[in-house]
Amino acid sequence: MTDVPLIREMLASSCESSAHWRTGKIEQYPDDVRNRTSAVALKQAARDIAGLPDDDPRLRHLADVVAVNVGDGWSENNDYAEEESRLIGRHGFGRGDTQTTDELLAALVRMASETLRRSLEIDAELDRGED
Repeated sequence: MTDVPLIREMLASSCESSAHWRTGKIEQYPDDVRNRTSAVALKQAARDIAGLPDDDPRLRHLADVVAVNVGDGWSENNDYAEEESRLIGRHGFGRGDTQTTDELLAALVRMASETLRRSLEIDAELDRGED
């Protein structure tokens, strides 16, 4: 079963945490506007994600991917959490990074789908090797 509220809460919390970290970087590097821009974008993403309904297809997809894979030791065999952290941490920071909440969610969905695809390929290879 997908746990959309949990995924929504985790993503919003990650955005808020990254915004807090970026705010600290503003004080450390006051002349670098990228940290301020990123902190604002991350705070907005946290609010946007927290307000998404349970039937949001992006949240449902992310919840489904996590639900399918966590039971198979997926979290130990891929870099989903690291990549999710990287995408969120760079949100709004600069050219080539996501700038809107919609872009961030689309990037997370693409990354989750790719991680799932790789995981399934590895499982298939392991199954063939056991025959």
